[in-house]
Amino acid sequence: MNNFKNIYPDFLLKMVYLGEESGTLETILVELSDYYEKQDKIGKKITTALTYPIIVLMTSLLSISFLMIKIIPQFLKTLTDLGGQLPVMTKVFLLLCTTLQKNILLILILCISLFFFLSYIIKKRKVQIIIDEYKLKVPIINLLYSKIIMCRFSRAMSLLLGSGLPVTNCIETASGILENKFIEQKLKVSLIDINEGKSIYNALKKCQIFNPIFLSIVNVGEESGRLEEILKKLAEISENDLQENAQKLVKFIEPAVILFLSVFIGLIIVSIMLPIFNIIDGLG
Repeated sequence: MNNFKNIYPDFLLKMVYLGEESGTLETILVELSDYYEKQDKIGKKITTALTYPIIVLMTSLLSISFLMIKIIPQFLKTLTDLGGQLPVMTKVFLLLCTTLQKNILLILILCISLFFFLSYIIKKRKVQIIIDEYKLKVPIINLLYSKIIMCRFSRAMSLLLGSGLPVTNCIETASGILENKFIEQKLKVSLIDINEGKSIYNALKKCQIFNPIFLSIVNVGEESGRLEEILKKLAEISENDLQENAQKLVKFIEPAVILFLSVFIGLIIVSIMLPIFNIIDGLG
């Protein structure tokens, strides 16, 4: 399996290795199956929930772009030829449409160039750390993202602790599947504190990446000697919360997209209607 790292996740490979070494491969494979099944369900629910707003937004933007490039400039030119006085708002909008119409090829080239440039920059570790840090700070989005992190970390830690791996190795391995370089860096610092004799609770608290409730539960599990069991239960609770939060986020995104499009389309209509009213007044 290790010869096909492009197929199997690093976390799965490590867990299979631990299962072989400890003689608990059957148990670990069952737990891994449950883990990846739940991760897949959560991912699909989030993707499905966000698909509709994204399609509506993209379709609307393409339609508006077509109107701004092909239809609206000709319409406003006709109004000008009829002797209509264009208001300032309409002139600004016409300038925007004309600029878009004349420089569409240049704009496309710049957008493609920007895409490849950002794709290159994002691969840099320092940039990834900065981006991953801001994922935890963006309002509304951070609530869902922090739940995803907590869910993955809890589930991975419960699996790793159940395999008999030392706590430091568990945290180091779990940090690698979170897909967040900033948190991974913070957790590696916590390993130093744990190796120096500090508790898991104090080491994670110092990282300042997990919420107080999560840390309190970890503290209870550590002191009672039932950390593996409690983390497994915490992962299940986090998965349920994640699904609810995803649904709430979608309920927020849909009206936000509609509001944005309504405002934008409203500005277009006002920009077109103002010169028409001016022509009607002139005829009167």
